[in-house]
Amino acid sequence: MIEVKRTWYRLLLPVGYLFLLFLVVLLSFSGGRVLTSSWHGLTVHTREVPGPEGVSILEEVRIDYHGLSLRFSRKTPLEASTDSGGKLPVVPLAFTGSSDELTIEASEGVRIRIIPSVGDSLRIVLSAPPRMTRLTIPFSLSGGLKAQVAEDLPILALNPSGDDQYYLSLPGTSRILLEQRILEVGLSRDGNGTLTLGAPSGGKAVFAFWYRSQNRSITPRQVAAAIQQFVDSAYKGWQSRLLPDRLVWNYETERGIHEETVIAYAAESIRRNTFPDVVDTLARMREAHPAAFTFLSNPYLGDLQRTSEAFFQDLDDLLEAYLDSLSPGAPSPLHTIPDLYDLLVMSRTLGGSGRWLSRVQGLLSSLDPERLSPAQALELLRLFHRVRRSSPALLDTTPIEPLFDTVLYPALTLTDEGLFVASGGRADIRLSLAAAAILSMEGARRGDPLMEEVSRDLYVSSLKLVGPSGTLPASFPVDDPRQREGIVFPEEVYPFVMPDAPLPHIVPLLQGEDLTGWVWTILEFPRISVSETELLMEFEFPEGWIHHMVIQGVRPYTRLEILRLTWRTTPVFEIYPMGAYYTPGNETLYVKYRHREQRERILVTY
Repeated sequence: MIEVKRTWYRLLLPVGYLFLLFLVVLLSFSGGRVLTSSWHGLTVHTREVPGPEGVSILEEVRIDYHGLSLRFSRKTPLEASTDSGGKLPVVPLAFTGSSDELTIEASEGVRIRIIPSVGDSLRIVLSAPPRMTRLTIPFSLSGGLKAQVAEDLPILALNPSGDDQYYLSLPGTSRILLEQRILEVGLSRDGNGTLTLGAPSGGKAVFAFWYRSQNRSITPRQVAAAIQQFVDSAYKGWQSRLLPDRLVWNYETERGIHEETVIAYAAESIRRNTFPDVVDTLARMREAHPAAFTFLSNPYLGDLQRTSEAFFQDLDDLLEAYLDSLSPGAPSPLHTIPDLYDLLVMSRTLGGSGRWLSRVQGLLSSLDPERLSPAQALELLRLFHRVRRSSPALLDTTPIEPLFDTVLYPALTLTDEGLFVASGGRADIRLSLAAAAILSMEGARRGDPLMEEVSRDLYVSSLKLVGPSGTLPASFPVDDPRQREGIVFPEEVYPFVMPDAPLPHIVPLLQGEDLTGWVWTILEFPRISVSETELLMEFEFPEGWIHHMVIQGVRPYTRLEILRLTWRTTPVFEIYPMGAYYTPGNETLYVKYRHREQRERILVTY
C-alpha cells in the first residue's frame, strides 16, 4: 500500500513542476521581465521601459516558435493599411496571459491573440477595425533556420537543421516577403485574420491544414449549377457570334476563325441534341475557309484523308514544338493541340521508333519542380494523366507528387472572390480551371476528398465570374479582384469544364498491354477487341447522325465489314453518307459513318 502511494506521488512531481513553471510565466508577464518558456515550443519575450509618472510602458513583445520570431515593438511598429489608402503605425500597449491564450492589446484598436495548443501548432488571431485591410508584421529566422517560399504564397515552409519541418500559414490575400522579412497579412472585411504555425508531414499536409482552416465548403450541386450557367452562356454566345451570311465568328476582326470555337460549339451541340443543324453550318464554314481547319475538327466535319495525311507529315514538328514548350523557362500553352499528349505515345505506331516517348520519359524523370511555373506544372500533370491513360504501366516511376506539393498547392490562393491559382501575384482563370480538372481526375483516381474539395472550389470560384456570352476575365490581382484584365473565351476552357463532352480525342487500341494503334474520334467505345486475327469496334451515336474516325495502326486486311456487310474502300468515300478509305503506307483507315441504329460496329479481319 505504501509503495502505491509513493508511485502516485512521483507521478505528480512533473505535473506540479510544470504548474509552478506556468505560474512563474504568468507572474513574469505582469512584471514585465524577460520571459522564457518552452511551453509547446513557444518562447515569449516582453520588455518594459519606464514611462511618465513612473508608469511602465510595454516596449516590445517577441514571440519565438521553432526558430521563427514575430516582433511587436514601438521602435519597429506594425503598419496598418486602411481602405482609404492610408498607413497607420500600430504599437503594443499591454500584454496579458491566461491558461488559454496570450493577448497583446495594441494601438488603433488592434488586438493580437496567441493561442498555443497541444499537437505542436500555434494560432495567432488578429482583430482590427473594419476599415483596416492589411497589417505588416516584421519577422526573423534564428537558429540556422532556412525558409522556402515562392512569391505571393500563403505558406512559408521552415526547415530547421534537424529533421523537423514547420510552416506558417497566412490568410489567402497575404504575402510573405522573405528578403524584407515582413509578413503582409490581409484582413477580412470584418478586420480579422489568422496565422497558423505547425509541424507538417509534407507539402500536402501544410496545404490541407491551411485550406480546411478557411472553412470552405463547396457542394457538388453548387459546382453543377456553376457549370450549367457557364455552358448555357457560352452556347448562347456561340450562336449569337456566328454570322451565317459571312460564315465567320463575330469576334474582334483580327481573331478570325478559331478551330477551338468550332470544336467546343459542335461538342456542346451533341449534348444538346442540335448537332445536325450546327454541323451543317460549320461544314459550309469549312468550305468557305478551308485553311482555317485542321486535323482537329475531322471527327465532326470530315475531310479526313487530306488533313490527316498533312497532319502525319507535320507530326514531328508539332511534337518538337510541344516538348520544347515544356522545358523550364519556356512559355507553356496549356493546350497546344487537344490530345497531343496521347500522340506522344501513339507516335511510335507511325514508324515504331518511339523516340518521342523516350524524350517524354526523360523530361518527366529529370524535372525540377523548383524551376517550373504553375502553368508548366499543370501541363506536365495533364501529360502524365493522358500518357498513363494510354499505357498505364508506362510512367509508374515518374515522380509527380512534387508537382502538387512544390508547385500547385502553394500556388492556390484565397481571395475575396474565392480560391484561384495565382502566378506573379495575379489570380489566373485559365490555370485555375486547368487545376480544377486535374485535381478532379486525380482525386477520383485516388479517392482523395481534399483534391475533390479543392477542385470544386476552383470551379465555382472561377465560373461565377462568367460574363456575357460565357466570357471570363483572364486574371486579376489577388489583393484587388475588382481590377480584372483580359478575356478568356469559353471555348478556351470548355475542355477543362466539360471533360466528358464529346470532344475529339485519342482512343488507344491495345492488345493486352501492347499498343497496336489508335482512333481519333468523338465517340466512346463500349467494346474494342484487338487480336492477331481481327479488330472489332463497337460504338454509339444518335440514329441518323454522322461522325468521322481516323483509325491508325490497321494492318493490311482481308475483309472490312460495315453494317455487317463486306465494304470496299474508295478515295471519294466522303461524298457518300457512309464510306471508308484505306492507305496501307501508314496503315490508316478513314471512316465516315451514318448511324442506322444507336450502336453500330466495324470489323476488320486480317
